[in-house]
Amino acid sequence: MRLLLALAAAAGVVVAGLVLDAVLVLLAGARVTQWPSSVATVALVHVPWAVTLGLAVVVASAVHRGTGPAHALAVFGVPAVVAVVSVLAGAGSDALAGGLVAAAEAVAAAALGALAARRRRPSDTGYFPAR
Repeated sequence: MRLLLALAAAAGVVVAGLVLDAVLVLLAGARVTQWPSSVATVALVHVPWAVTLGLAVVVASAVHRGTGPAHALAVFGVPAVVAVVSVLAGAGSDALAGGLVAAAEAVAAAALGALAARRRRPSDTGYFPAR
């Protein structure tokens, strides 16, 4: 049950992140027309998306609070699905390179999120490893 709750929480974070990212693009998109397109894309799409996926991993880890394969599935399940969908969408739209970049971004964000979640959890010896 905790596995399903963790996956649902991570998916909820991803959906909320997509909505917030769309609002950010709509509100700030007109103001960044003077920026180079690559900078605007990174600032308005890639950074918020990476933060969203990292936060999804942290939330899933906090909800599941387990160990082993089930915990790995709970924590990395949603980012893995995002990575696969990114590659498939890129391949389907003749933009495979973009899909591979998005998949690499999802994997990196998930790894950083897992590191942050690990730093938040007390160790077996009773102290926080981040301190």
